[in-house]
Amino acid sequence: MVRDPRSIYLLSSERSGSNLLRHRLCQYADNMCSVPPAHILRTLGYWEPLMGSFSNNDKWHKTIKYALRCCYERAVPWEIEFTSEYISKIYTDYYGDNRTIVRLTDVLYREYAAQKGFSGYFCKEICLFDFAESIAHQLPHVRFIHLYRDPRDYVLSQQTRPFGNQSALDLANLWLKECNSCLKATNSPIVWDRSFSLSYEQFLQQEGLMLKKIVNNFGMDSQDTTDKTKQDIPEYNFHELKNVHRPTIKTNFKKYQNVMNKCEIRMVESVCWNTMRFLGYSTEYQQRPSIVWSDKYLYQFIKYIKTMLRNKINRFKLRNEPINRRSTQVLVAELTKNYR
Repeated sequence: MVRDPRSIYLLSSERSGSNLLRHRLCQYADNMCSVPPAHILRTLGYWEPLMGSFSNNDKWHKTIKYALRCCYERAVPWEIEFTSEYISKIYTDYYGDNRTIVRLTDVLYREYAAQKGFSGYFCKEICLFDFAESIAHQLPHVRFIHLYRDPRDYVLSQQTRPFGNQSALDLANLWLKECNSCLKATNSPIVWDRSFSLSYEQFLQQEGLMLKKIVNNFGMDSQDTTDKTKQDIPEYNFHELKNVHRPTIKTNFKKYQNVMNKCEIRMVESVCWNTMRFLGYSTEYQQRPSIVWSDKYLYQFIKYIKTMLRNKINRFKLRNEPINRRSTQVLVAELTKNYR
């Protein structure tokens, strides 16, 4: 059993090129498995302080079953099936009686990778920035990538997403919160020297160079391109992954300039001003613009109506998304009842 595989955890917002980076890096790096995100930490990690001592075997086995449900009750479910008894035994082999959600996540991802013939894995769960320090403390073999994107293109991408929040103001605040959380995480002493930061725009324009830098920075090996046994990511029937098998579109940035109206650009820059300039993004305005009352009330109301109409139109087109949401809602409801 491999005890110290090199694995990567991605600190990023959604719609920032995370699936593209995961796909390309797992093709490029040796022994790196692309695991469909199970969002175990996002679903269970915040509840861990309320779950009681995991030294209680019944509580621990119940937690493992919840974690396995995270793997299978998703829009992209794992095709490899594990039992709670098997995972419990494997966990003991790795970590003994030192039981935590972070280590349980690691064991599940490792076992998925092992079944595919790999020793390392790429984890791109949502909200990993909230758990980065715990991950760094508990998993010495893990390295981190901070991936960020121009907030204006991020907002535009979210607006075209089925069932996404259509308010540029809300999305700008979400980008700011998550990007600042990523920056805080990567500036932690225990994470700093184990992380690599890059922008989505850098990756698009210098894909080969960025992949090489990541692999070299983490002391990994690149994949021998003559090895035909290297896995490819299955073409899942899910809208979030439909483009990762296509050639990289090197010009897929600054689209907001031709699509977003001036009102939305002004709101995004007003909210994200300091952080986006810190990350090196130029602004359309010379000075930080202001948000007016109509942005907060009239604009928000109009966007809310448009969102409801759009969701109803898409409800029957993309069945993966509502199925994913229903499963997650049921799971969270059970957690609330059992651990409140």
